[in-house]
Amino acid sequence: MERCNGTLQDRLVKEMRLAGVGDIAAANAFLGRTFLPAFNKRFAVEPREAADLHVPLGAALAAVGKGVRLDDVLCWEEARVVQNDWCVQWRNRVFQLDRRHEALGLAGRAVTVREKLDGSVQLLSNGHKLSWKELDRRPGRADGKEPVANNRPSVPAADHPWRRPLSRRGRAAPAAPPRPAHAGTDPIGRKDA
Repeated sequence: MERCNGTLQDRLVKEMRLAGVGDIAAANAFLGRTFLPAFNKRFAVEPREAADLHVPLGAALAAVGKGVRLDDVLCWEEARVVQNDWCVQWRNRVFQLDRRHEALGLAGRAVTVREKLDGSVQLLSNGHKLSWKELDRRPGRADGKEPVANNRPSVPAADHPWRRPLSRRGRAAPAAPPRPAHAGTDPIGRKDA
């Protein structure tokens, strides 16, 4: 499709300019008589089977099942996860599920958000419609406390025990290395000369 659009956007404008087309009526006439027949002759491909396999709308809906509405089929659908505050976000909008769905245990699970062509929104869980209300913003924490944001490093005070030398911390200073048992002999056992 992009190749076709690129061809039409690039070549069509140049062809119309070469043909001297200056208004919409002349452009439509040029498309119908000159450009489209030549374009189709060059790029059209014959189908493998000549039979028309399109199904009428009524027969298609009957094959899917009774009660299927076309506006439920032709819409945008996307799975969204229900947060712990029972809110679902969709295109910068916040929807909070009704309390009567509490028994379903939807927090942490995915629901389907369906936006129809008229802009109306539906939330569904396993094909069942859920009731909800739209909020201006996401609700705050229930306990009213803000989370602690402490990103400063912990530096001990100048008189903190960690800053004192080992001998002043209440521990004994390391002992001196042991001396030889006999004076006048070295550790190997030789006599003083």
